[in-house]
Amino acid sequence: PLAALPVGVGRGFPSVEINQTAANNVGLQKGNVAPNFRLVLADGRHISLQDLRGQPVLINFWATWCGPCRLEMPEIVSLAATNADLVVLAINVQESIEQIQPFAEEFQMTLPVVRDTDGSLRNLYEVRGMPTSIFIDRNGKIFTTWAGMLTMDLLQEIVADLG
Repeated sequence: PLAALPVGVGRGFPSVEINQTAANNVGLQKGNVAPNFRLVLADGRHISLQDLRGQPVLINFWATWCGPCRLEMPEIVSLAATNADLVVLAINVQESIEQIQPFAEEFQMTLPVVRDTDGSLRNLYEVRGMPTSIFIDRNGKIFTTWAGMLTMDLLQEIVADLG
């Protein structure tokens, strides 16, 4: 499914689209199915979180003004580059493409850089601060949530446990 996205930095900078039924989720506890959402490209092509079942997923919420986000991004980009099976979705919260693109280029973010322009995905996932990362297992269930900066050691430990 990720092959549907263009190649290169930002992978087309898709935007988030949430189906309202996803907003009626039972909660974000470990073991619950992660709320579904779609990544939509300007040309209308899209993929959903559900389409990624069978692969572990890391959803990382960040912003360009966030110091800890800036510090952890090289680790996340490196993890994505060295773990072909892991899908990493970098969710930028409420910033313009003019703010996002230079950041994505600086960190060579060749993973999907997703624009949560109105903060609806952040709200759906109950993100209180940034960075926040949500790890989803191969069955589409929440494995763990990490509020705060991730180190490479911690990332590797969680991904190893995630399978």
